[in-house]
Amino acid sequence: MNALRLSFILLATLTAACGAKVLDVGSTGATGPSQGIPGGPAVKDDGAWFPESACVPVGPTPKVLFTEKYLSTRFLLPDGETLWFDGHDTADTTLGVNRVYRVPTAGGAATRVDVEGYHGGAFGFWDGKLAYVKRLYEGSGSGLDPRKEVVALLDRASGAETLIPNPGATTYVSGLRLHATGIYWVSREWRADKPQSISRWTPSGPIELTSIENASGTLTDGREIFYLRFERLDDGSHEIRIEAVPVDGGVPRVLRRMPYANTEHYGIVGVDGVELYFTIERTTQGGTIQDGDILAMPKSAVEGSGPERVVTKEQWFGYGVTMDPDHLSWVDQKDQATIVRVRRDGTGATERIEGPGPTRYVQTLAADRCNLYWSVVNPPAIYARTRVLP
Repeated sequence: MNALRLSFILLATLTAACGAKVLDVGSTGATGPSQGIPGGPAVKDDGAWFPESACVPVGPTPKVLFTEKYLSTRFLLPDGETLWFDGHDTADTTLGVNRVYRVPTAGGAATRVDVEGYHGGAFGFWDGKLAYVKRLYEGSGSGLDPRKEVVALLDRASGAETLIPNPGATTYVSGLRLHATGIYWVSREWRADKPQSISRWTPSGPIELTSIENASGTLTDGREIFYLRFERLDDGSHEIRIEAVPVDGGVPRVLRRMPYANTEHYGIVGVDGVELYFTIERTTQGGTIQDGDILAMPKSAVEGSGPERVVTKEQWFGYGVTMDPDHLSWVDQKDQATIVRVRRDGTGATERIEGPGPTRYVQTLAADRCNLYWSVVNPPAIYARTRVLP
C-alpha cells in the first residue's frame, strides 16, 4: 500500500500506519545538495547528515539475507552490521502476531527478539534501547472502547521496559521517528475528526509540540519536525500545507501551501542539511494512478519563498520513497518487482534495479551508507546489494 495515493484525510491516518518507509536523517551541521537551486549556496554534500554505521558492503550481486515461507516482512532497519526487521506470521491466524528479528548483513541465521505488545510498523533505537509502538489494549473499534497505544522503550540488555505516555487523552500512535534529540510521534483520539498531537520525548518527559487537524509524513532534522497538514479555511475550502515546528515547541512555520484537489496527493519523503524532498502524485477523478514528481526546496523556506527544483518527473511511485546519501529510491508501481532510483541532486538518468523475479513483488526498502535492502513476497525473502556499484 502506498498511502500517498489516497485522499489526504485517509493519508493522515494511513501513512504513519503503513508508513512511508523512509530513513529519518538528522542534520549534524553539514550541508546537503544545493547545486540545483538557483542562487543557492555553493556547498558540498559530504554526507555527514546521514546516520553513521559500521556497515560492510555485501557485494554487487543481490544477496539473500533471510527467507521464511510464512513470514511477511514490512519494515527494515539497518543498524551497523545488523539488519533488523519485523514480520507477520501469515500461518498464524491470531490477531496482531508480529515479531522483530535481526540478521547479520555478513551472513548467518536470523534471531527472533520477543517484543510484547508490538503490532507492526516502524521501530528504531534510542540510546541503545529499542523504541516501538506498544498496543496496551486491542479495543472493539467503537468510540466507547478504542484501542490504546503508547511508545515503549525496551532495554535489550536487562529486558526492562519503559512506557512513554501520550500527552493529553490521545490513544492511537503513529509516525514514530527516532533522532539523537529525542523520540517523535503523532497521536490522536479514536474519533478521526479530533485534533492530532505531534509529540516529542526526552528523558525529561513527553511534550506536545503542536496540535493539528490532520498530519502525516513527519520527518525531523533535530531542529524542527516537518509534516503535512490538512486545513479547513474560513471560506469553506481546504488546503494542504507543508509545515515545520521547532523540536522545543513554538509557532509552526509554513513552507508551502497547496490548494486541496482530490487528484493531487502530496508526501514529504526526506530532509538533509539543506533541503526538504516532497512528492506530488496525480490520479484521475476516479482514483486511477497516473504519475508523480519529486521536488526539493530549501528547508528554510517560508510560505514558498525559497526556490524549488525538480529532482525527477512522471514517475510511478510505490511503497513510499527511501532516501540514502546519494539517491531517492522507490518501487515501480507498474512493475512492482523493480526498484527505481534517481540521484538526489537531479543529475543522471533513473536507474532500475531488477528484483529476483517478475512475480516477487518488492514490499519494503531501506538503505545505509553501504547497502540497499529490500524485502519481497511470493515467497517472502530479504535481499541486500551494495548501494554504489564500482
